Amino acid sequence: MAAPPKNALRIFAFGLLALLGLPVLVAVILGMSTPEDHQVQVALRTRQGPAGVWQVLSDWKGQAQWRRDVATVEALKPVGDRPAWRTVSAEGDSVEAAVLAAVPPRALTLRLEGGRFSGTWTLDLVRDGLGTAVVLTERGTIPNPLVRLMAHRGGGLGATAQVFLEDLSERLGDKNGVITDSAEVAALGRNAEP
Repeated sequence: MAAPPKNALRIFAFGLLALLGLPVLVAVILGMSTPEDHQVQVALRTRQGPAGVWQVLSDWKGQAQWRRDVATVEALKPVGDRPAWRTVSAEGDSVEAAVLAAVPPRALTLRLEGGRFSGTWTLDLVRDGLGTAVVLTERGTIPNPLVRLMAHRGGGLGATAQVFLEDLSERLGDKNGVITDSAEVAALGRNAEP
């Protein structure tokens, strides 16, 4: 049996590469058509008062003790007179955080910069009966089109914020679930003061 001509092998190899690369190309195109910026709100109800919640939130050095996605916390040079730090996961991923605004015990706004995400988290503490509702608003940008596609289509938008609030709930001694329904989250902040 004769060997196939070299041109046929080249055409076959090119066709195979095109076929294998097509899904990646489609994913990149879909990712590029997905908005870079997003806003997500999630919330948590706790029996703790605002002062107790604030104590945990403002102790950035202690995050490695209660956040499952944080292995270590490293101090960074303060931004003005406000603290800044880097959290590092067990996998080595890091996120730099800096306090943009703090109104104890009512609101905390953080600037976050990571490899896949940059943006802000605003944590509003509002009175909720005898306890507190923590409303976390994530405003972010995901520059990588593939990561953006996975976050938007795979339900990953706000996933880190949700895990943060789940861990906070456990740290506060509550087992309440995180509230992700936008109408329920919006209702928590209406006419409430800490």
